[in-house]
Amino acid sequence: MSPTERVWTPHGTDPAVVVQWLAENSPGDRWTARALFVPNKNHFAAQPEAVVSYGANGNIGTNKSPGVTRGGSVLAHAPDLQLLGHAEQAADGQLLGVTAWPGDEIPGWAAATNALNLATGERGPEVPAEIATALDDLHDAGYNGYHSRGAFYKAKFEPPVRILVDAGYSYGFVAGYLLALGAPAGRLGDALKNIYQ
Repeated sequence: MSPTERVWTPHGTDPAVVVQWLAENSPGDRWTARALFVPNKNHFAAQPEAVVSYGANGNIGTNKSPGVTRGGSVLAHAPDLQLLGHAEQAADGQLLGVTAWPGDEIPGWAAATNALNLATGERGPEVPAEIATALDDLHDAGYNGYHSRGAFYKAKFEPPVRILVDAGYSYGFVAGYLLALGAPAGRLGDALKNIYQ
């Protein structure tokens, strides 16, 4: 299974937009089981008011401590790829809301999952068919960032990477898209990132 619905907002949008949507669309009996994922609990009180309010039930996960009680809607506030992966797992069969941090990871994830952008009311962003095929091919190649994969794997992952680089797709967008396709966040490492620099 996966989340029943995914919504997101770009960086700069008030997180209250996602929190309000989750509150309005979560079944009442599941609201108390809601879960929040933030990069760091140490500075939780400094988060925007809507995020602090959402996490008031104490069901909060981080990269270092991703365990949460499941069963309610999930909010991932300013996640990196690893935190987004934890939030996706926790939102299995539930609603998932994401507030983006600067970068292209969340738009890439949104494109792959067809998530609803609450700031625009549109799904995606949509990618052209050739790009979607290249992203699928890269995922199927099993590229995990290692340089010493051999000629067979190199022949499988180099063509889609070349298409994506030539079309101007950033590492962040590609990594977010691959995460949504099921690639573990740890597989999307520095070697893959170096290709896009």
